[in-house]
Amino acid sequence: MIRLQITLGLVLILAASTVVLIIGVRDIATDHLTRVQDEQHARSVEVGADLFYINCSRCHGEDGKGTAGLCPPLNDRTFFESRLKDIGYAGTLRAYVNSVISSGRPVSTRPQLYAGQMPTWSNVYGGPLRPDQIDNLTDFILNWQATAMSGAQPAKPEPEKAASPEDLGKQVFQRAACIACHAIGNNGGAVGPNLTKVADDAQKFIADPNYKGQAKTPQDFIRESIMNPNAFVVPGFQPNIMPQNFGQTLKPNEIDGLVAYLSTLK
Repeated sequence: MIRLQITLGLVLILAASTVVLIIGVRDIATDHLTRVQDEQHARSVEVGADLFYINCSRCHGEDGKGTAGLCPPLNDRTFFESRLKDIGYAGTLRAYVNSVISSGRPVSTRPQLYAGQMPTWSNVYGGPLRPDQIDNLTDFILNWQATAMSGAQPAKPEPEKAASPEDLGKQVFQRAACIACHAIGNNGGAVGPNLTKVADDAQKFIADPNYKGQAKTPQDFIRESIMNPNAFVVPGFQPNIMPQNFGQTLKPNEIDGLVAYLSTLK
């Protein structure tokens, strides 16, 4: 009887030890998985920060506070709390941010506040960034949620008074977010062709055997490129990245101003 009790006790001790060991291993594995996930997310946010600075900060600001009259703030409490409700979006905020970055926004949803058009960024839709880079950008933007300020959105700027068509065109170039994709000098993006000497380049493109447009002068070519970007795609760049509707979203005098301004770049 004593021997049976000893044997039973040993079995119970062994069983209890096994249970404790299993629980301990499970907890260690869970902690390790959580730590790995946290580390991966931190790396994603870090990569997203670099991508944001390179591709997005010119319009949305380095700190995500937006640019008055051009692009809305992302580092803002109202963005995280009410944006989805305001537009009637039924999905998650992550899905919304990811989809807008991926496919762009050719027409502003709040033109009375922000006149900028957002280009397509995912290479799934013809943009320059991979899906994993879009995920990195999404993680970085959502990382602002915990500390986002609860301030008012940038005030609508006073109406611009252009002294000349060239001045108006320069203002439109900034306001319409052209600078996000096209560089002039060392400032601007690289999604589209560099426009530093676009007036001289236009003459060369008209003479290109592959040119199928109707332009006869650099001014005509620049206007055609704004109104119908696919009339001639500069070698090394992809079609359909530039918005196709500037003829509808820009006023005739704004297009004239853009042509006048860009024609001075030689």
